[in-house]
Amino acid sequence: MKELDWASWANRSVSPALGECLFTFAVIADTHVDREGFPSASPFPVNELSNARTRYCFEDVKRLQDELGDMTPEFAIHLGDVVHPIPALPAYVTAANDAHDIMDRLQIPMYLVPGNHDVGDKPMEYAPAGVVRNEYLTLWEEHFGAQYQSFDHGDCHFVTINTPVINSGLALEAEQREWLENDLKANADKRIFFFLHYPPYLTQPDETEHYDNIAEPGRSWLLGLIERYKMEAMFAGHVHNFWYHHHAGTDCYLLPSTSNVRQDHSEIFRATPTPEMESGRNDIWKVGYVLVAVYENGHVYHLRRTTGMLLEKGETFPVKPQVVSAVQSREANRSTLGFEMRHPWSEITEVAPSGALDNFERKLVRNDYLLLALWDMGVRSVHVPLHDFADQSVRDRMSALAASGIEFTVLSQGVPSPDQQKLLTDNAEIIHQWEVVTTLASLPDILPIISRMKKTASLSVFLSKQHVDDGSKDDGKVHYHFINHGFIPEDDEEIAALYRDEAFEHAISGLVFYVARVESPWERISKINAFAERQGFRAIANVMMADPVPAHRQCNDLSNANRICEALIASTVNANCEVFVDTFMDLDRGHSVRNGVIDRFCNPRLAYHVCRTLLSISNRLPKTLKALDFGYSANGAWAAIDDGEYVHVVIMPMDESATVAIQQSSVPDGSSGVAQFVDLSTGVISKLNWIRNDQDEVEGAAELVAPAMISFSK
Repeated sequence: MKELDWASWANRSVSPALGECLFTFAVIADTHVDREGFPSASPFPVNELSNARTRYCFEDVKRLQDELGDMTPEFAIHLGDVVHPIPALPAYVTAANDAHDIMDRLQIPMYLVPGNHDVGDKPMEYAPAGVVRNEYLTLWEEHFGAQYQSFDHGDCHFVTINTPVINSGLALEAEQREWLENDLKANADKRIFFFLHYPPYLTQPDETEHYDNIAEPGRSWLLGLIERYKMEAMFAGHVHNFWYHHHAGTDCYLLPSTSNVRQDHSEIFRATPTPEMESGRNDIWKVGYVLVAVYENGHVYHLRRTTGMLLEKGETFPVKPQVVSAVQSREANRSTLGFEMRHPWSEITEVAPSGALDNFERKLVRNDYLLLALWDMGVRSVHVPLHDFADQSVRDRMSALAASGIEFTVLSQGVPSPDQQKLLTDNAEIIHQWEVVTTLASLPDILPIISRMKKTASLSVFLSKQHVDDGSKDDGKVHYHFINHGFIPEDDEEIAALYRDEAFEHAISGLVFYVARVESPWERISKINAFAERQGFRAIANVMMADPVPAHRQCNDLSNANRICEALIASTVNANCEVFVDTFMDLDRGHSVRNGVIDRFCNPRLAYHVCRTLLSISNRLPKTLKALDFGYSANGAWAAIDDGEYVHVVIMPMDESATVAIQQSSVPDGSSGVAQFVDLSTGVISKLNWIRNDQDEVEGAAELVAPAMISFSK
């Protein structure tokens, strides 16, 4: 068969707005290498794994040549805490030697940033690692080199500094300050990337000082430089968790560690850590490193989750199969699937002081792992309620995320208050579209208001029908206290009547439809799309994951992954219908309990992996696709689409270990052949031998434990 190249990074189809990808580089943080063969200097069991996890991480970076080809990282930057033993301990020297044994295998230029474990803590009375001092700085230079440095790569300028010395009064602080100001001034016309250990702040620029930020006046000095020189990006370590800020136009990334998670920040998750998580410190989905792709018109952050993988000294790095290369939200050129954000996604949480590090006050932190999940899957569209938009702090966050490629659909029940109407029109640039839920009887009062708002600002407005019980009949059915909204294709006469009203057509950009849990997303979205095209309007389909009976649970991950997979492939071929899935994070309490694509720790479920792989594939498919067939067989469901060169069949198995068998007349003629097979849960690409049986079914040799895509060359 003709080869499909879905593994190559260089051949990905990304948003034209980014331009050409110029190069990539790796960013690594907080390895905390300890003395090889000795007990860890920290009492946590997971700390015993730091060296093996760091060794795996560096070997993974080294092996990216096999996966990325010409887009292999051209250099790497380490954000500090290279070693775990503090400089006052004799173990520091041994750990430094062991760190070099690991890092020197990388074979690309490596730039190191001093961390507090490397040169001492920033000035503070309660410094757990001892305050930075000259002898510690000398030790760093002996083992790791420069305290600060800069270099150019293409038209980009890269700057690293020593943040523990800020506010210290040491000679190095003044020396570094003068150097940095002169260096930035001399390179002001370049794209500047800035690398630190301590972040200037964790949540807000004016937050009080704590263990995880830079104190004043150094903080304002640094932020002033970031603002003055309009830096493209800043990367910081220290916190062992992910956060993202958009500070005065600069993308600011706080990175996870390669070795462990700072468990004090686990307070942001409303769930109890499992024993394997070691109170949150060994949450394996939150360790890894970052690959940054630099484009002509921006850059993209790719988290490489290493999931706690180990490589012991002398072990051989495992051979990795070929996988579908990821497309991040900023890179996506096709945004066909979005999610309803039922949980708070911009909430500030107070972290309880647990007796270590900060012990005298609660820190304020935000859960940005929801954002990371969206980026990682390549999802751009999210559905948020109006009260999010009405909150100034959340609206500011929406503005920041809109700059990172996230598109917001704002939902209101009825027409908002006059103050909220003004907020919508004054801030229309951060809204992708506005969805109004109302009864049809209210339309005469509502349409003039919407029309006035559209004259004031450019707004796309979608109407969703609110279902109400008028008490006029008793059909003998069970009544559930269940709020429901959205049109259905069977409302065709009612919809046609609406569009005969010129005022309606002027005010409303499109309609919102409802796809119940008991309905097939493929069949319903296809009907909605066809109806909308005939009537000449755009459509939104809300695909429900909740069971129609609110006491029933929908927590089967395979069933949920199949449903979202079906909705996603349907959205790909029905271009006039945007699709939202109603559950992003697990709803594990209240009514209609169901799993999302991430759990309450924001860690991936099966549907997450399926979405990530299928969205990456969909971004490589032609814009115009033809829906072929959809059906059920003994092993589950399948859907087939045609891109002109290939027929792609998505299989959604009913049970684990189902064999492939599809009734599909569009596969190539003949009795047998070879197709490309992609396990959508892992992204692994392989070959599939297929044969046509006596029942005109296509059978394959593979067994399925998750949705998969089979591509037949025409």
